[in-house]
Amino acid sequence: MISDILRLHLYDRIFILEAVFYCWGIHQANVRAFYKMLYGKSDPCVNDTLVILGLIGAATLPFIGIFDEIAYRWVHYTFAGLFFGSSGIYIQLLSSQLNKYSS
Repeated sequence: MISDILRLHLYDRIFILEAVFYCWGIHQANVRAFYKMLYGKSDPCVNDTLVILGLIGAATLPFIGIFDEIAYRWVHYTFAGLFFGSSGIYIQLLSSQLNKYSS
């Protein structure tokens, strides 16, 4: 449904501004905070993978709004797949690590 709303020119600009604020302000701060929280407890490879997946999600969400579904169909779908795929894996991996290592 996000892609359908982004077809309207006013909403795509609002989405881009919100996505940039969220991803580059809030999401990347959360990724760094969870990295620091799990540093020394979790396997370093898993912790680095979490950071990479989190940063992929932070970088690709604004591009979903920039490249709309009509003019840039495959670019839009590529960024959407990267965002939702990396975010889904990030959330599952992070929740398993938090369940395992948090007190």
